[in-house]
Amino acid sequence: MSGNQDSFDRIYRAYYRALLKVVSYKISCPEIAEDVLQDAFIKIWIALPNYNLNKGGIYTWMATICTHEAIDHLKSRSYRKTTITDELQPELRNLGGRQICLTRTDEMDVLFQVSLLRKTYAEPLQLYSTGYTHTEIGNMLDIPLGTVKTRIRTGFMILRRVWAYDASMCNCITVC
Repeated sequence: MSGNQDSFDRIYRAYYRALLKVVSYKISCPEIAEDVLQDAFIKIWIALPNYNLNKGGIYTWMATICTHEAIDHLKSRSYRKTTITDELQPELRNLGGRQICLTRTDEMDVLFQVSLLRKTYAEPLQLYSTGYTHTEIGNMLDIPLGTVKTRIRTGFMILRRVWAYDASMCNCITVC
């Protein structure tokens, strides 16, 4: 089989989704899986002239290359470093009997700002941010539904003012 551009384009279009599933089986992060698949396709492109039809089907041959590329990525130093760093990042919170794992720093920053609010605003906002409905929050905190909605809205307004102030300070510092 020749390694010309047209045949490679046909192979790419025909097998991209199937091979992405092969890589995704080993690597759960979709962005990393796509990067690994692109690297595997480069290896496939380079090795395509050496492909031997008598040794097996092209899908099996490409899936093997993709699997090896995924395994190589999992063994790589950069992947291990990322994994170790990610393990340091999560923060566990227990809100209203539900435990949440926060892995994104933005979420941690928001919840930190919420925790600085008065308790009357912080509790409903924390519960609301974890997926509870207004009615559930009212039942849990033993306050009327209208009060829950008012406290959540007021908490959001306070946070907007705090963040607007922070943003204006950042703009002033960068301009000056």
